[in-house]
Amino acid sequence: MEWKLAGVRAVLVGLVVVIIILAVTCVLPPMMEDITIEPPQQDDISWSLEGDDIVLRGNVWVNNSGYYPLEDLNIVMEVQGMNRTLFKDNATVESVPADGRTKVPIELRRDKSFFTDEDINTLIFNETTFIVNADMKTQYPFKLLTFDLEYNDEIPWKGIVKELNINEDEANLRGGGQGSQVEIPVDGETTDQLSDTASIALTLSGNRMGQAEETKYSTDQIDITLGGPFSKNVEFWLDESETEEFIFNDLDLAISAELSFRNFNVTTDYTVYHQWDSPVKYLDFRYEDAAVQEVSQGSELTLPFRVHTSDRLTGNASVEVSMYRSSTPNDDPYSGDQIEVMLGVNTSRELTFTLDEQQSEELITNSQSLDFVADVTLEERGVEFQYESSYDWGAPLDELQIEGVYFDPGPQEVRGNISFINDSPRELQLVLNITIYNSANQIVGYKEMSYVTNDSFLVSPGESFMEELSVEISGDATSGEITFTDANTGMEHEREVQL
Repeated sequence: MEWKLAGVRAVLVGLVVVIIILAVTCVLPPMMEDITIEPPQQDDISWSLEGDDIVLRGNVWVNNSGYYPLEDLNIVMEVQGMNRTLFKDNATVESVPADGRTKVPIELRRDKSFFTDEDINTLIFNETTFIVNADMKTQYPFKLLTFDLEYNDEIPWKGIVKELNINEDEANLRGGGQGSQVEIPVDGETTDQLSDTASIALTLSGNRMGQAEETKYSTDQIDITLGGPFSKNVEFWLDESETEEFIFNDLDLAISAELSFRNFNVTTDYTVYHQWDSPVKYLDFRYEDAAVQEVSQGSELTLPFRVHTSDRLTGNASVEVSMYRSSTPNDDPYSGDQIEVMLGVNTSRELTFTLDEQQSEELITNSQSLDFVADVTLEERGVEFQYESSYDWGAPLDELQIEGVYFDPGPQEVRGNISFINDSPRELQLVLNITIYNSANQIVGYKEMSYVTNDSFLVSPGESFMEELSVEISGDATSGEITFTDANTGMEHEREVQL
C-alpha cells in the first residue's frame, strides 16, 4: 500500500504545482499590467450631430500580453469634464487572443440640449482636459476567473477653433456705390481634425460715444474651410447717412460673430469691441472771414476752408464746393471751386468763387442766405461723402441807396445822398471815388472821400452809413460814377447815376 500512497502524494503534489502555475499565470498578467486598455485620443475622435444627439466615436484598444485569451469583455467608458459626466456607454467583445491587441469601437451619445452655451464655447474655443475612465470586466483564463480592471487617463482637448481674430484695429472705410463699406480682416485657425466648411455671420453695431442708443449698421457672412488657417476680409456696407455717421463721429462699435458648422449644427457667439476713430474730426467754412474782392479778372468771393483728419489717413482728398442761393436751391450753382487737401494733418485752404458782375452786386448789396455743398472724395479709399452748410451772408453795402442826386448850376455842384448798412462781420475802411461826366462823357468833376480823413467812413459791423455828397464841377453835368472800395477786404463796387 505504500507505493499507492506515494503515488497519490505525487499526483497531489503535481496537481498543486499545476494549480500554483495556473494561479500565477492567471493573476500575474493583470498585476504586471500585461492586460491594459488604451482610451481614444483626441485625434482619433470624430464628432457628428445625428438628430439631436452629439455623437463621439473612437476606438479603445485592449492589449493582452498574458498567457491566455480574454473572453466575454464588457467595457464601460465614461468621459468627465467641466465638473460633470459628459458621456457614458459600454461595449462588449467576445475575446481577445493571448499576446494580441484588439480594437474596440466606442460610440458615445448625448442630447445636445444637455450642453449649455458656455459648454459649447469651451469645446469650440478653449483648451481643456477630459478624464476618461474605462472599467473592463472579463473572464480569464478559459472562463475560470472573472476579474475587473479599471483604467483612467487624461485626454487634452485642443479646441476646435484654435484661434479666431477679428482685427478691429485694422478696420478701414472704403468707397462703394451709393455709400461705403467698413472692411475688417478676420483670420484664425481650426483643428486639423476638421475637413468641412463653416460660416461666420458677423454683425456690426454701435453708438456714438456717450450715447446709449445702439444702431445695427450692417451684416456680412464669410465661409471658411476647416482644418487649418484661414484669412478673410469682412465687408460691412453702409448707406450714405451711415457713411456720414462713420466719417464725422467717434463710435463705440461691437462686432459680433456667430460661427456655424455645416455638418455639426452648433452655433456659438463671439464679440469684440472697438472705439472707432472718426476719419474727419471737423470740416467747416470760416464764414466770418468771407469777403468779396476785386481781382484782375473781375470779382470773386473768398471763403477760408478748414479740415482736420485722423492721422491714420494718408494721401489727398478732393473737395468740390458749390454755392447756391437758399431761395432758389434747385437752380444751377451760384458759383463753385475745387481744391486738393492733404489728409492726416490740419489743413486750411482758401476757396475762391468767381463772380460775374450781377452776382458781385448781389452779394455786395443784398444780404441773403447761401447754401454751400462740399463733395469730398478720399482718393486712396474711394470714399465719397457730402457736407452741407448754410450761412446768412451779410452784405457790406446792404440796402445801398444813392438818392436825390442833382446838378445845382448856382454853385456848380452835384449833390446827393448815400446810405447803406454794413451787415458784414468786419469793419469797412471805406473809400469813395466820385467822378462826374458831361454829355460828351468828359470828366467835369472828381472827389475822393476816405476813412483816412473822415472817421465816419470807418463803418463798424451792423452800423448804418449816411453821407451827403457835394462835388464841385466845371460845366454842365449829366451823369456820375461812384466807386466804393473797402481797404480792409479789397471789395470794390461801382454805381452809375444819372443827373
